[in-house]
Amino acid sequence: MPVKPSHESQSLPGPDPESFSIARGAPFLRLQQQLGLVGDGSLAATRRAIFFAALCWLPLLVLAALRGDLLVPEDGRSFLRDFTVPARFLLAVPILLLIEPVADARLALLVREFTKGGLVPEGRVEEFRATLREAHRSRDSGAAEAVLAVVALGGGLAWAPAAIRAAGSSWIGTVAADGTAGISPAGWWAGAVSVPIAIFLLLRWLWRYAIWVRMLRRISRLDLRLVATHPDRCGGLAFIGQFPAAFTGFAFAASAVLAAALARLFVWGGSRVEDLQWAVAAWSLGIVGLFVLPLAAFVPPLRAVKHRSLLDFAALSLRHNRAFERRWIDGSTPAEELLGSQDTSSLADLATGYAAAKAMRAIPVVAEGVVPVVLAVALPLACAIATQVPVRTMLRALRRFVL
Repeated sequence: MPVKPSHESQSLPGPDPESFSIARGAPFLRLQQQLGLVGDGSLAATRRAIFFAALCWLPLLVLAALRGDLLVPEDGRSFLRDFTVPARFLLAVPILLLIEPVADARLALLVREFTKGGLVPEGRVEEFRATLREAHRSRDSGAAEAVLAVVALGGGLAWAPAAIRAAGSSWIGTVAADGTAGISPAGWWAGAVSVPIAIFLLLRWLWRYAIWVRMLRRISRLDLRLVATHPDRCGGLAFIGQFPAAFTGFAFAASAVLAAALARLFVWGGSRVEDLQWAVAAWSLGIVGLFVLPLAAFVPPLRAVKHRSLLDFAALSLRHNRAFERRWIDGSTPAEELLGSQDTSSLADLATGYAAAKAMRAIPVVAEGVVPVVLAVALPLACAIATQVPVRTMLRALRRFVL
């Protein structure tokens, strides 16, 4: 079922789960609507991705060319040889915009599953809707986006001097004899416009993710109607374990920026893979953990329903099996039938139900949610490592690790 669009002017869409949206609304999107980049009820992701990528990268290209910094010096300090430039502005920036409609539709679909499957008790439906309204209020918070914008601008203005001090004279600027940094026109544009836009889009997704995590935590406390014998082995909650896949583009964009910085160090800075392997491992585990840990909010209700169901099955099995013995072994008059009839098929059914309850997982993590994130993080890093390690060698190491 497609997601129903909401008008950007509505700061509080209705409480119906059908109207949930993580990406629509908020002042930044309304500003783009006023600029003609976004129409009513449309995210126009492709148009916006092209616009912001051009805004971030084209002026840098022109300014660097006017100053003669495109290919000079002949290393990572020249504009066209700096791997981080296309990674930030031609890859990460457009991806962070292009993923909006996909992630929005996927998360909205998962939200609808809570009511579609009857997981929310009737007495808690209004509280569930209030949770969605609160998520929309946070998404549309002008104060939150203002803080993100200030942080992004501050980070961009601090980036240029720091980059010059770290790499020396480059397309970003030069280092004077007294050690002070002189920022070039391209460096000023990058620090005041390009980098802040990239940081803001990244922080904006982190804010949306924080809203989503808070919403899941509140939903997990609604006395959900879980079923211990559900075939997904998560009480009917396996669907929510798919949510990390909605943030695959975010994970890829962030990892691509890091990979470009690593490739620059490997190719132009003389660093070795061994020098940074632990940092790469920590980043990879950290990103994957970031998207898996929120599912721990469902551990208490899952454990509770599993414990309760096992006790119920134990008591039911005891009564049932006694009746079975009276009928088939003792030959006495059967007691009141508990499960249709105390025959061998009901024994098998009861054992199957008990086994299903016992096999319940404590956390609704599923491969469909985790594997795309792992691949999104690993692929850019593998490309960076490939500048130092042959691909065939990496594949052999991966085969040994897997097997």
